[in-house]
Amino acid sequence: MLWQKALAWLARREYSRRELAHKFARQGATATQIQPVLDALAERGLQSDVRFAEGVVSSRARRGQGATRICRELAECGVAAEVIDAALATAGIDWQRRALEVCREKFGAGEPTGWPERARRARFLSYRGFDTDIIRAVLAPGAGEDP
Repeated sequence: MLWQKALAWLARREYSRRELAHKFARQGATATQIQPVLDALAERGLQSDVRFAEGVVSSRARRGQGATRICRELAECGVAAEVIDAALATAGIDWQRRALEVCREKFGAGEPTGWPERARRARFLSYRGFDTDIIRAVLAPGAGEDP
């Protein structure tokens, strides 16, 4: 019964191992019932935290989220830190360019006109999950100019 539920869930989208364990637990399954099913799914390649992390990184980056926010979300899903780091590294995303694109989409191509506007943009980018160094680089004078 757990096997069929897991297959049905995984047919819709990828789940981390921890997410599947929580879904099973909410339905009343015990840890001794859950672990063999999760192990079998992983052995057969039907569930993979690596694949899950790669999908989340790709999806969230397209939505305009930064690496910090994506890392936090993956960690909450129970993905190991080394898997998260590998997924971010293999994604091939230029986070500074992505932050600049997100900032332009929200505020237009012009540079901030003063300190309050610069702070507003910095808060926005920080909320989106871009780190401080990237935010500084994006908001630096002349950063939005194309080479």
